[in-house]
Amino acid sequence: MKRELEIVVDTIAGQMAEQRRQVEAVVQQAITARIDHIRLAFDELRGAVRDELARGLDAQRAEVEDLRKEAQRVTLELRLAVSTELQRLADAREAMAEVARTVRNGLDGAPGERGERGDSGPPGARGERGERGEPGPAGERGERGESGPAGRDGITGERGMPGRDGAGIDAPVWAAGVFREGSVVQHHIGQHYRALRDTVAEPAPADHAEVGPDWERIGCAGWRHCGAFVEGRSYSEGDLYIRDWSTFVLAGGAVRLFGARGKAGPAGERGAAGRDGINGKPGHDGRGVAELMWAEYGWAVRMTDGEVQTWNVLPVLERIEEKATRDFEQRIDEVLSRPRPRTRARKGDLS
Repeated sequence: MKRELEIVVDTIAGQMAEQRRQVEAVVQQAITARIDHIRLAFDELRGAVRDELARGLDAQRAEVEDLRKEAQRVTLELRLAVSTELQRLADAREAMAEVARTVRNGLDGAPGERGERGDSGPPGARGERGERGEPGPAGERGERGESGPAGRDGITGERGMPGRDGAGIDAPVWAAGVFREGSVVQHHIGQHYRALRDTVAEPAPADHAEVGPDWERIGCAGWRHCGAFVEGRSYSEGDLYIRDWSTFVLAGGAVRLFGARGKAGPAGERGAAGRDGINGKPGHDGRGVAELMWAEYGWAVRMTDGEVQTWNVLPVLERIEEKATRDFEQRIDEVLSRPRPRTRARKGDLS
């Protein structure tokens, strides 16, 4: 009986040792295959990352180039538009100056030359006797006679009526100082203001919509240049402002174009080449993969800038080990649960 037990134990031990070798071989193959799979996946990932970085850099370079070309085009259009508006404004000012010179200096022209005398027509039929005509013109002036004796002085006449005020307002140009109530000044471009009280304030500053409490405007003649257009601001009669490269005026309660943007002038000659700029500082090296290493618990990647990135594969190996252990224990249970072979005891085996 003891011998049979030893045989059974040896058999089971041999089977367990064989099973253990098989399980270890399976586990080793699984680990090796998993590591190879991880290496292959990492290589594919590294290649995909490099390709994606290359495509991203190419796309960014193309986008930057498109933006640069668009900026050059917009700059050229703006310069052309500014030149056009400035030329139109200059033409308008020249036309207004010409009109002003014509109005100021327009005198009656000289009489034209006398035309030639036409041919005499044939004599007509004798007409009836007409009525007595008007007295004829005075004859030629005779020679000047000698001077007669001086006459006596006449009687002094009565004083005439006061004459009316002349056209226009004779007012000084406003300057910083004290102005008494009733003072009349000229300000901006031909605008006149009357002081309502003693004041040192400026009448209707260019950056204010209202005249102010100390002054009142006389009439609506003249202009006031208010600079660039301000959204939401109120403008008064005669105010000039600049908007969209043109000058507008508020006249008769409506906004009217005062000076349009001029046409672009001819392109100037190309200037001399500028001096070479100073060389810039050296740039930083691009970032890339310098080394792929097997670390304590997985893969490690060292970048060219010195940074090290790791991928821990220990959890994967632990799961493989757990599965291999469960499979090994299941095989042991299957071996032990098999029915044992029955053997006949021989004489002399039992003591």
